[in-house]
Amino acid sequence: MKKLLILLFILFLSACSADEQRVEEMIDRMAASEELSEILAFGFVTEIENDGTNVLYDLHLTVEDTYDDMTYTEQEEVFEKIISFLETESGNAAGDLDCGEDYTCDLRSLELSTFTSENEYSIEYGPSVSAISKNGEPYKDDAEIAAAEAAEQDTDAVTESSNEEAANTSGSTETESTDTETFAAAASYPDTDFSTADGEDWVQLSDDEKYLMVSQAIDTFNSSGKFVITEGPEWFLDALNAFYGDGTTSEDQAVSAEKVSDVMLLSGLAGGVFVE
Repeated sequence: MKKLLILLFILFLSACSADEQRVEEMIDRMAASEELSEILAFGFVTEIENDGTNVLYDLHLTVEDTYDDMTYTEQEEVFEKIISFLETESGNAAGDLDCGEDYTCDLRSLELSTFTSENEYSIEYGPSVSAISKNGEPYKDDAEIAAAEAAEQDTDAVTESSNEEAANTSGSTETESTDTETFAAAASYPDTDFSTADGEDWVQLSDDEKYLMVSQAIDTFNSSGKFVITEGPEWFLDALNAFYGDGTTSEDQAVSAEKVSDVMLLSGLAGGVFVE
């Protein structure tokens, strides 16, 4: 009789549980997909809430160690591919999982863990990647950090009227043009092209060459018609030097592959210097 009661209890619990085998099969399909097979190894879900009808899960996925070496943008793209796969599976962006006809199963968060380092990268599930946490701490792109530091260092506030701002902008443009011509007469133009220059190139340039490269970049951005740039070369020189350092530390070398053009753009947008 006791064994019969235990068996009935087990059957009752099974009947009150979502069909996680369907979820596991979905994870297997994800790991075998063309978009994620090279980075994703396997995964599982952990149940967070269950009221008998609605179930909330966290999705844990193990990824290859190469994920640690990716840039923030590349790591973000992996999360976006996972979200896209889940949207395709469920037919919507709500994070619904197929776990049986009698249940509604949703995702609360996505977590990616690497094999060797066991670093954990996580996001709150949604239709897009809002922010990545690493080992429970806020995790930012190095370019964003440098841009924020540059913005904090820039204590000059715009307090004049719009007419005064227009006059200052005009005067600033003339001054910058004169300064550029003066530097061009005194220094040779850097051999490195702005469009391809990275951190390794930047730290090898002289101060005059850096000034000329940034001046060329400002002219390029201005001619695109997409932005109004409210600061001169000096602001960007401070931001780039803060980001790349002198190229000797491990932190400097970790960002040396980032292009000068990308860092200028991110710094300008984050610091409010690039106005669209």
